[in-house]
Amino acid sequence: MTLLVHSFCDIIRAIGGVWRHMARLETITRGATFPLFYVHQEDCKVYTGDDLTVFFTVKTVEWDTVMDDSTAIIKSQSSTPDNDHTYDLSLSASQTSTPEPGSYFWDIRVRYPGGRIFKTIGGSVDIIGSPTNRSLTHD
Repeated sequence: MTLLVHSFCDIIRAIGGVWRHMARLETITRGATFPLFYVHQEDCKVYTGDDLTVFFTVKTVEWDTVMDDSTAIIKSQSSTPDNDHTYDLSLSASQTSTPEPGSYFWDIRVRYPGGRIFKTIGGSVDIIGSPTNRSLTHD
């Protein structure tokens, strides 16, 4: 499933153009690629600057004091939006192959030039397994 995450207005677009309210990112399949795209909004309008850094992080705990996110089990970031102001935070199969199936916490944070940082959206996610394991070392 491809997800397009919009901040502040808390909506996502699943593949096929269906809009849904963002209660939580429900599942990531262990060892599979996971397309994830982010469009930043302010006051429900697309932010058109190309000067942000967007961070996606998954951890076993909702918060910790480790400043470099070395405790993250999955992380992705992007500083280069496409022409539609979309940041690609997609995960490779190797990024999702390490975590054991279970429930985790995630968020997306945005850093503006000058250092302002905001959590825009987050929640819990279940990482699920599947019967095929021989694909886990491939992207």
